[in-house]
Amino acid sequence: MQALDNNRIAELPVEVCTLTRLKTLLVRGNRLTALPDEIGQLTSLVTLAASSNSISELPASIGKLASLQTLAVNGNRLDTLPAELAACPRLAKVNAANNAIQHLPPALLDAFGPSLEPSLLAAARRIAELRAEAAGTAAAGSAGSDAGAAHAGDATAGSGAGAGAHSGSSSGAAGRKIDLNIESNPLVKAAADLLLEEEVGVAGEGAGAARAAKKARTGDV
Repeated sequence: MQALDNNRIAELPVEVCTLTRLKTLLVRGNRLTALPDEIGQLTSLVTLAASSNSISELPASIGKLASLQTLAVNGNRLDTLPAELAACPRLAKVNAANNAIQHLPPALLDAFGPSLEPSLLAAARRIAELRAEAAGTAAAGSAGSDAGAAHAGDATAGSGAGAGAHSGSSSGAAGRKIDLNIESNPLVKAAADLLLEEEVGVAGEGAGAARAAKKARTGDV
C-alpha cells in the first residue's frame, strides 16, 4: 500500500507508477489537478482513492487497470468520467459524488446502468444523445459542402465500426453491476429537469387531446 493522503501534493510522482505490484494507492486530500498517464502501468492496483483533490479529468489509461475494483474520485472537479473505465474488467465500485459531472459516455451508461435508477439512466442516455446531436450539427455547420459530403462518407464508415466496437464493449460489461455514486453532480439535476420537462410535455399533449375530443363531441370548431 502507498499512502500519500493529506500531503499537499500538487503532482503525483511518476515513479509511483513504476510500482507494478502496488495494490492500494491513497492520495486523498492533496492538491492534485490530474493523474499521470502512466497510472495505467499499475496493473495490480485494486484500490485507487484520489478523493478531495482538484482533478478535472481522468486519463484514458485508467482503462488499463485490469485489477482495479474500487475507484474513489469524489470531491474533485470532474465534468465526466472516461469511457475507458468500462474496460476495467473487475471494477465494482466508483464514488464520483460531489464533482461537476454533466454527462457520461454511452459506454459507461451501459456498464453502470444496473446501478442507476431507471429514470436517471433513461435521462442520462437522452442527455448523451442530445450532446451527440449537438456536436454533429455543429460539425456539419462548420464544414463546406464538398468537405461535408466527404465527412458524411467517412462518418458512415466510422459509425459502422464504432457500432461494432460499442456492442462489443456492452457485451463485455453485460452481467456486471458496478456500484456508481454520482450524488451532488449537475448531471443528476439535469436529468431530473429533463424528466420533468418531458412529463409536462406529455401532460400538455394529453390535455390538448382531451380538449379536441370534447370539441368533436359537442360539435365545436
